[in-house]
Amino acid sequence: MIALSYHRHYHMETNLSTHDTPPSTGRIEFIDALRGFVMIVVVMHHVDIFSLNVGAFSFNHIWMQIQMPTFFFISGFCAYKANTEWDLRNAGTFLSKKIPMLIIGTSIFLILFTQYRDMDLYIAIFAQFKGGYWYTYTLFLFYVFYVILCLFTKRYQDIIFILAAIAVYMGGGPNGYISFPLPEKIKGFLCMQQWHYFFYFLIGALAHKHYSLLRRGLDNRYIISTAIVLFCVLNLYPQWKPTSGIPFRIVHLTQITSGVLILFSFFRNRQSFFSERALLGRSLQYVGKRTLDVYFIHYFLIPFNLSQITSTLLKEFPMPIIDLMISFILSLAIVGVSLLAGNIIRLSPFLAYWTFGQRNKK
Repeated sequence: MIALSYHRHYHMETNLSTHDTPPSTGRIEFIDALRGFVMIVVVMHHVDIFSLNVGAFSFNHIWMQIQMPTFFFISGFCAYKANTEWDLRNAGTFLSKKIPMLIIGTSIFLILFTQYRDMDLYIAIFAQFKGGYWYTYTLFLFYVFYVILCLFTKRYQDIIFILAAIAVYMGGGPNGYISFPLPEKIKGFLCMQQWHYFFYFLIGALAHKHYSLLRRGLDNRYIISTAIVLFCVLNLYPQWKPTSGIPFRIVHLTQITSGVLILFSFFRNRQSFFSERALLGRSLQYVGKRTLDVYFIHYFLIPFNLSQITSTLLKEFPMPIIDLMISFILSLAIVGVSLLAGNIIRLSPFLAYWTFGQRNKK
């Protein structure tokens, strides 16, 4: 689940303000911190549904709305390269660098996890969620889609991106309006129910391309205030939302996009908290730079039988703050062990490359 696509060295557009200019290493600190935060939230979500099995309201209901859209938004944001002239050679090089971590690494851990959990590997491969490892496969497909769009949309690219994003969102997903005449196994293999997330990927790419415009929008108190009000109202009063059809998808899109913008704006405006100079910033950035480690390994560490102890208490006496504390503490422990295991794997340059895509530094 992660914006795993984030390159270690890339350059922001020259129109970034001094406040938002990345360090000389080419990384943007608040983006790394944001990725780290969302990765922890993803683990909390998995702890909540697989370990605690909470049926009543929990803060997880808020997190789960924006965690994956935010990851895909960041992936698209980091995929955009201002100075890249897309041709077949560049496209092939770009995609080939993604294969070790997004395809081979994911497949290795999927095989190991199915054996660990005594799952049928064949069923997992053709399932929509692939035992939990759907994100990286889907992300690789999004890179393919993105590269194709870049190759064939030299003119009117922004307009085509926006139209493609809207079309994919409205047509894709479990309740989309486009029904592909394909066997269910093929749809599952291609993770087609997750294709609506491509909307956020493309919007992230456009946000980077027009970052100065995004910055002015986020600095406008009316825009960000509207986003906060919409997100809160639509979460507090779900009965006001349409239940089906195009109105439902428009309202749902508004709600999720507002949440993503709020989260992005918070980390951008509070960069001093998330810099290398701050303990919180260093910690979140480290997790953000190791999201693959956490994503691949944390499934092995989730206590699936914990619900036998906690489910009755939390269901009969719903306490969102207690649920939040339990899932947060467990998640920090799981993230810590995942990072430790990932660092052990990275001791081998061969394993580091074919699992996490880490190239040996010469």
